[in-house]
Amino acid sequence: MSRLNSSRFGSIYSSGISTASSFRPTFISPRRTHLLPRGSTCTKSAVSNIYQTSRLSLEECVLEIESILDDPGISTLLSPSQAAAIDSLRDKVNQCQPLINPVGNGDNVSSSMIPAPVLENLEDPNNIFLASTYGGLRVSNSTVDLTSLWSEHSACLSADGASYVPPEWKSLSERNKTKLSEILSLKNLERWDFNILDVLDCVDACSVLVLVGWAIIGSPASQEVMMASLGKSIEKEESGGYNFSSTLGVDHKRLVSFFRSLEAQYSTMQKYHSNIHAADVLQTLHSMIRMGVGDLLDSLSTLHLFAMLLAAAAHDVGHPGTNNFYQINAQTNLAIFYNDKSPLENMHASKASQLLKSSHLLEHFSHEQATLVRTKMIQAILTTDMSHHFNSVSYIEDVISRFDNDGVDWYDFVHTDQSTDVVNDIFNFMIHLADISNPTKPRSLAKYWAECALAEFFAQGDLEKELNLPISPLCDRDNTNLATSQRDFIRYVVLPAYEVLGKIIPAVGSEVLPRIKDNLQYWESQC
Repeated sequence: MSRLNSSRFGSIYSSGISTASSFRPTFISPRRTHLLPRGSTCTKSAVSNIYQTSRLSLEECVLEIESILDDPGISTLLSPSQAAAIDSLRDKVNQCQPLINPVGNGDNVSSSMIPAPVLENLEDPNNIFLASTYGGLRVSNSTVDLTSLWSEHSACLSADGASYVPPEWKSLSERNKTKLSEILSLKNLERWDFNILDVLDCVDACSVLVLVGWAIIGSPASQEVMMASLGKSIEKEESGGYNFSSTLGVDHKRLVSFFRSLEAQYSTMQKYHSNIHAADVLQTLHSMIRMGVGDLLDSLSTLHLFAMLLAAAAHDVGHPGTNNFYQINAQTNLAIFYNDKSPLENMHASKASQLLKSSHLLEHFSHEQATLVRTKMIQAILTTDMSHHFNSVSYIEDVISRFDNDGVDWYDFVHTDQSTDVVNDIFNFMIHLADISNPTKPRSLAKYWAECALAEFFAQGDLEKELNLPISPLCDRDNTNLATSQRDFIRYVVLPAYEVLGKIIPAVGSEVLPRIKDNLQYWESQC
């Protein structure tokens, strides 16, 4: 059984990692326990007796877990869900280190500006104070208890949290279930030409975000549930998905509850900033990710990826149908509360945070994990403020200019000290581009969204006229032309940004850019 014995195997199931006194985690090994038979439930009671402790370094702890997964003598005794659960525990152990993140205030906080001696010795309380108070970093050294993490995680698995069937799905007719299972299949969700309006043809308008969110973030378990309800199973080539239920212990009932509450706070009366738009942005980001970010994605933690997808779905929650120009000129409560600084985006982020808490979606996460998810989600939502667009494009373009013209070799880059901040910025950039992706889609869909956007803009312009306020750009129905506005939007905003993205994700260059140029030519012909 290689270098492992059953005692060490048992140690994975009941362990505590403490970073309270030191940033070097320790691994506590419990009493000898028998290997779990195939298909048995991984519960805390299976490893409750502890008679000895031995301390391993973080690196040794990870090696122990990897040995379990790599050793046929052990791995063959595990069910697929148990193997996935142990693999996720490796991620949890890897995350048991000082949590150092920019405070989620929307500013471009970077650890590179903090004196190196401060960052090199964060075991010193004085340095923690300096880094957090004057450098804007959130540094945590609280205890991480893997015993409770594993207990919560395994409880989710044993309670079949991933087999939950949303009532929004149950209420569909067999015909619509069959049609929607094809639309929300793993293969179809990856398509750049995915049509969100196809979902609307099958379900109630108030359930689109719930079902799309469940299908994407709950994949592949959500697809398995859909097919099982139809008496079918997923084809082998259809396997894949994010597996957050096994890697993070995400409970699908809570996930759906979060999306249900989220969707309820999107106004179905808005022509553009609706739950349909939110679902479309989530799917577009998912498509970008599946296009093959490769080594860049490998540098992103599972928690961070989870946060990015949540941010895409929540980025416009509570949108009133009027933009920041209106909020500031009218001195609305939002503008006053947020001091005219990205009032809408700050409100979206705040509402998303409240919904995370009320849905208990992160309840089984450690404090550090929940903080990371919320912080990354907030940062991503704040970067969707359109006034940051040109600065964002310039910054990302500068980053990739350090590489040759053939694209970015992320394999080497992600192992550098500067990679964490840059990867974070790139994924935030991707969410922003998903938010302005309408002109990158098939022409019929691009035209639909363009008309929806202008209809909402014109309604704002009418309100501004009524209140004797300055009329915001593109909001005057008497002086705005659809074709001209789309031509300039694509020419100066969308196309240059996606050309930059194409250097990060090569498939964007071959699949998306041609469609953008085709739509640009169409609108030019209409001017």
